[in-house]
Amino acid sequence: MSWKYFKKEDFACRHCDENLESDSFIDQLDELRGRCGLPLIVTSGYRCPVHNVAVSNTGPAGPHTTGLAADFAVDRERAV
Repeated sequence: MSWKYFKKEDFACRHCDENLESDSFIDQLDELRGRCGLPLIVTSGYRCPVHNVAVSNTGPAGPHTTGLAADFAVDRERAV
């Protein structure tokens, strides 16, 4: 699968490189990115349960462990 603005690797777990991010979810994010017209920099995508426990208070089954969550950074100056 390929997207205009993202690569699947952008969403890999920073702890172990596992990546269960849903392709259909990335489809939606790619469409959102196109509509907003601003770069969306993935700061966190899929997280394995071990990594999620280390960085979040949602535990080993938090949203990022489902493959249906992502966090982004946005250039605030361009977003206003």
